[in-house]
Amino acid sequence: MSAYEYLAALCRLRSWSSHAPRKDPLTPRLRFLLDVLKRHEIEAQTDAFPAVSRPAAQYANLQVYVAAREQSCQTVVVCAHHDVSNSESDNCQDNTASVAHLLALCLRLKERPPFGHNVLAVFLDAEEIVDPPRSGAGRLAERCVQGEYGDVDYVLNLELTANGRNLWFENGGNSHSRLSAQLQRHTPAIHHASTPYNDSVAFRLYGLDSVCLGPLDDANFNQLKRSGFCETWALCHSPHDSFERSARRADMDAFTDWVEGVIQRPLEAR
Repeated sequence: MSAYEYLAALCRLRSWSSHAPRKDPLTPRLRFLLDVLKRHEIEAQTDAFPAVSRPAAQYANLQVYVAAREQSCQTVVVCAHHDVSNSESDNCQDNTASVAHLLALCLRLKERPPFGHNVLAVFLDAEEIVDPPRSGAGRLAERCVQGEYGDVDYVLNLELTANGRNLWFENGGNSHSRLSAQLQRHTPAIHHASTPYNDSVAFRLYGLDSVCLGPLDDANFNQLKRSGFCETWALCHSPHDSFERSARRADMDAFTDWVEGVIQRPLEAR
């Protein structure tokens, strides 16, 4: 199945808001991801952690580790947050589409692991609470800097990826980001944007080279370049962020292909 088809299935599942986590951290969408990965014989690990101000409740990250074809201590992390803010919305753009892309990438990487580096794919929880140290990204970042996954080259964070062919990235103004430099070398038309809060903020707080990226259609891309914001981003947390309104199959296919190319490519020196 493609990312578009996984997105259609995920949008039919309602999950509870990350502002009201339950004792069972495995939301319907996380259970769907676990089921798909199991059917494809892909091992996944669930990492549960306490919810903010709710000691009896939990969040959960879900991670898939793909070893390089040749033994390596270098690791690339690619992630997308699976939690939602509005439980009455499809949350198609924010951020179910990126979860669908990441799931499709897990299946592709099983068949075609990179040669020179490992890949850690992580479905992150608690992005919507906007509290980096207590989020799934903060928890993963701490484990990264402690060396649990070898030497992490960079963290690629996917956001708002249901449609469009015009690529943008956000790096928090990090002029030393090797990943940003490589993205610009290989995709000259990619646009450096300033975005709303996203998980790459948490990773950068821990000193990791992290970039958030996604695509936009022509109208929204032109709006972004003119004003720094766009209609697509304004849909976040809204019931109008629906599969019917936002998802475009051909655009999603192209984006999955492009991200796989980024992940497969070794990180170059400046």
